[in-house]
Amino acid sequence: MKNLIVLRHATAEKSGPDGSDLTRPLAPEGHREALAQGLRLLREDMIPQGVLTSVAVRAMETTQELCAALKEPPPVWALEHLYNASGYELLTALRETPENPDTLLLVAHMPGVAELVYLLLPPGRTPTLNFVPGALAALTVDIAHWKDIAPGRGQFRDLHLPEP
Repeated sequence: MKNLIVLRHATAEKSGPDGSDLTRPLAPEGHREALAQGLRLLREDMIPQGVLTSVAVRAMETTQELCAALKEPPPVWALEHLYNASGYELLTALRETPENPDTLLLVAHMPGVAELVYLLLPPGRTPTLNFVPGALAALTVDIAHWKDIAPGRGQFRDLHLPEP
C-alpha cells in the first residue's frame, strides 16, 4: 500500500518577471499556503519520502516552502514534463518515480492534478473536489511499487484546502 499526496501549486502571481507562465512566482499568500500545508503534513504524520514537482517556478517554490516545514526534507525530483501535464501524463510520471517511497508528494498544475485524482478513484466513488491553488488531496493506492499504479487503484482519504 502506498500513500499519494497530490498538491496543486499554491497561489501565484499573475505573471512572471519575463511575462511567461513558466516563471510566475508564488504570491505572498502562496508562500503562506505552501508552508501551512507542510505543517499540516507534519502534524498529521503524512510526511513524503519523495517529491515529484513541475519545473514551473510556482511549483518549485511551493515544494520548497512545504519541505521547509518538514523535519527532514525528502528528495525532490523536478521534471519538465510535469508542467501543464494531463492526468494521464502525471500517472506516467508516477510510474517512473526514481525510487519507491511509501509516501509520495506530487506538485503540479490544473487541470492535470484533478484529472489524476479522478483517474485513480474507482468509478462511481468520485467526490467533487475543489482544487483551488494550494489544495492537497490525500489518497492511498493499492500497489507495492509505483510502477504498478493504474486507474481505479486509489482510495480517496481527504482534501485539505489551504488555510486562509
